[in-house]
Amino acid sequence: MLKAGSLLYAIFISLIIGSIATSFVLYSYYQKLRMAQYEGRIEAIERVHSAMNLLRTQEIKDFDPDKTYLFSRDEQAIQLQLEHWGGFYLATAKTSFRQSSFQESVLLGYKNETPFALYLADNNHPLSLCGDARVIGNSFIPQRGLKRAYIEGKSYSGKDLINGTKTTSENKIPDLNDPLKDYLDRILLDGIPKEAHKVVSYNDVASEGVLESQQSFQDSTLCYYSPERIYLYDGKLKGRIIVKSEESIYLEGTVFAEDILLIAPRIELAANFKGSIHLIASDTIIIGAYSELYYPSSILLESKRERSAIIIQESAKIAGEVILYGTDNYTNKGVVSIKEAAELTGNVYSFDKVELRGKVKGSITCEKFILKTSSSIYENHLLDGVINAEEMPQEYLGIQIKTSQRIRGIAKWLD
Repeated sequence: MLKAGSLLYAIFISLIIGSIATSFVLYSYYQKLRMAQYEGRIEAIERVHSAMNLLRTQEIKDFDPDKTYLFSRDEQAIQLQLEHWGGFYLATAKTSFRQSSFQESVLLGYKNETPFALYLADNNHPLSLCGDARVIGNSFIPQRGLKRAYIEGKSYSGKDLINGTKTTSENKIPDLNDPLKDYLDRILLDGIPKEAHKVVSYNDVASEGVLESQQSFQDSTLCYYSPERIYLYDGKLKGRIIVKSEESIYLEGTVFAEDILLIAPRIELAANFKGSIHLIASDTIIIGAYSELYYPSSILLESKRERSAIIIQESAKIAGEVILYGTDNYTNKGVVSIKEAAELTGNVYSFDKVELRGKVKGSITCEKFILKTSSSIYENHLLDGVINAEEMPQEYLGIQIKTSQRIRGIAKWLD
């Protein structure tokens, strides 16, 4: 016969063993649950990466901005969005797993499958080279070709007039692709851009020309708007932010800007400005001396009047795209002016004139060159200007100028 103490002891041991066994069962269950959650999160992240690959390869004209399913099960739905952000495409892929959401945003650019240095429309004038001017890379030039010239006491110092193959150009340069033209037409209209999800009056938040704001690309677009001029003398602007004025925007060199979009008839960045930025204007864009625009920046001007201009001042450095576009309704349509010692890594497109005194590591597409001196103005003359397609980085991605450009890639991952 067992004593009462022995029975209590047996019950106690049984309870301990039962508790341990239950703990093991619960631990195993929760481990399986955590593993399922982990695998679900990993799978969601992989779906986002798959979506990015889809955005990189799918034709823009075929893209459905509504929800797209990459897999057969509805719970694995992924939402894809594609919109212009300056001259580039802003691509966003978003999915969810249970209560968690996963999102990635990038800027997409295009690779030029047939790199070239120069496309100069054939207006029955040759291209004359003076001083240390150079054209390096395959080029499309007028039928009358290239020749040496003597201006400002300088004759052509090179041996060959061009380093690369020569192909006769057409009398008009290739037109911009329609989606980009439509985007510029729309976003320059008066009022708040449709991309803006939250609009704040600039005058209500800026204090004496100072504004601090940061908006993740995981969030919706924030727009600072003013019907009047905007002067920013200091502050920090980063992320998914649009600043729009119906008159003009001026940024001092002390302003920090990263990935934001500025829209106004006239935009000026002061000397020594530094940042990655996207500019869209209809009248004038001025990049101050010794400024640095980091890749991938874009400068776009849709001309709405005569004598529109993109002016890149002395010793400025730009890594990105420069586009001057408009209609043929004016005699003096516009000019892209790249001053002495200024350097651009990327592509320049002008539906009218280019004045090149600096260096382009990439390509120029234009109707004609002009050269202004103290005594005269010359057409289709280059004095000391350099175009070198061979110095453009192999991985460089830019704006889709022609719809025939098919190869897309990620120009920048966005926070």
